[in-house]
Amino acid sequence: MVSFLRVWLSWGWRCFGKMGQALDRSAVFGVGLMVGAAALGAIDSVLVRALAGAVHPFVMGFTRALFGLLVVLPFIIARPDMLRSNYRFRHALRAALKLASLLAFFVAFTTAPLADVTAIAFTSPIFVTFGAWIFLGERPRRLRIIAVLLGFIGVLIVLSPGRQAGISSGLAFALLGALLTALIQLILKPMSGRDSTETLVAWNLIAMVPIAALPAALV
Repeated sequence: MVSFLRVWLSWGWRCFGKMGQALDRSAVFGVGLMVGAAALGAIDSVLVRALAGAVHPFVMGFTRALFGLLVVLPFIIARPDMLRSNYRFRHALRAALKLASLLAFFVAFTTAPLADVTAIAFTSPIFVTFGAWIFLGERPRRLRIIAVLLGFIGVLIVLSPGRQAGISSGLAFALLGALLTALIQLILKPMSGRDSTETLVAWNLIAMVPIAALPAALV
């Protein structure tokens, strides 16, 4: 449930972020939604850490997707037209990458300090910035480049030598999760121009459940 609310708040931030260019009030509301999503993400991380050792990461991923789909299912039944999309393959690819990123973060949260993993997770915007520049032709402004460089310096500090091997392994999984999250955002950017928020959320969960069920069944 926490994960589902986090997804909806994140997507609400995207929608109101676009409106915020014309309406300051909408922009403020969008920032509030993103703060809420970040807070729920922190709760999600703590819950994953608490379940470490008791529940396998594959089972966590499947359970998360399944309960998210159950919450969205009434809306899909009421509005089946939200499933209309021209990006069926991309939805499946995005769901697979999303599951992989979740599993990477689950492993990271159970093997490394939460503060360090969270810091590494914030490298995702760095990857998105460079990816959008290379693949989408979105040249970043000077201020954003400075912010990216500062963020990269912060990553180097977190990944500084002298740490225990177990922690380094956990941070490596966190870095992988951040990279996959950035890749998902780059895939999602052109899709969001034609598919609605509801369509993107619904198809992500629909595709993720069977994909997550396969590894979970082997545990």
